[in-house]
Amino acid sequence: MPSERPGTEDWDLVDHWTRRIGRWSLVGFPAWLLLLAGLNQDLTGIPWVVGLAMASVLATIIVIVAERTMFARGQRTGVGAFGRALVTWIIVFFVLALIVGSGGRSGAVVVLIPFVVATTVAGGVELARRALGRH
Repeated sequence: MPSERPGTEDWDLVDHWTRRIGRWSLVGFPAWLLLLAGLNQDLTGIPWVVGLAMASVLATIIVIVAERTMFARGQRTGVGAFGRALVTWIIVFFVLALIVGSGGRSGAVVVLIPFVVATTVAGGVELARRALGRH
């Protein structure tokens, strides 16, 4: 039995996702390559696996922020409380991982100490914003 030909709505959906994935690739892949080059073990001293993970996470965040801000069609989208906490977490984690990693420690210490501190700082910033009524 031959199947039915796809309708116009199906092709619109395929076209929509093709454009969206293309935008993600155009933003994410160059950002990922630049971050990989910048988080090189010879430059920063952090292990290559941690640099790869950090570059991947940061490139994903860049794609999400670009999609929500630059590619939003006529709608005003804000980052919101979760976005602010995530950006705060990433900045603190990135800076602390570079500081801790430059001391020649193992990969677990380079990831765990900044993770705990970044989570505490990001949570504290959002709790303080809520306590002050700025949400």
